[in-house]
Amino acid sequence: MKKKFLLILFVMFGSLIFTQAKVIKSNNGMAQFESKDVWVNVILVNDLKSTINAWNSVPESEVPRIRSTTNVSLENNFIAPFIVYKINSEKISQIYYDCELIEIDGKTSEYKGSKLLFWKNKPQNKNFMYSVAQNCGWGFDETDPEGEYIIRIKIYTDKKQITEFQLPFTFSK
Repeated sequence: MKKKFLLILFVMFGSLIFTQAKVIKSNNGMAQFESKDVWVNVILVNDLKSTINAWNSVPESEVPRIRSTTNVSLENNFIAPFIVYKINSEKISQIYYDCELIEIDGKTSEYKGSKLLFWKNKPQNKNFMYSVAQNCGWGFDETDPEGEYIIRIKIYTDKKQITEFQLPFTFSK
């Protein structure tokens, strides 16, 4: 779904991180990256389906308010990164991302998304923002240990890594 680019996006709770560093860490459930080629915003959400529906239901001239989260519980037991992007350059032919969960003991979960697509057909309008074509997320239950987890997202092209996001959250029963 196309959205017109706005200068201030998703500022509901806290501030966004804006940097061109290779690894972007954020403790508020959202982070942003911009280079001359691409702009990417990642927001942790508990309900990916309703977030996508909200994104797709507003007119192109508007952006929905999307609330980030840093908490998962047994009642609200799902977490996913909602990723939107804007292409600034014609040089990029495809962007992918890997999405993985780092568990409280530092090990990477066996459940992850690899080489997920940003788009199926390259966006043509540089003035619009788009949500990614493929999503990932994790559900928690009473067998999962309480504590801090990290969602790590690596964004790359066929030629180079663009950036990496690390977004921690807490699971409590």
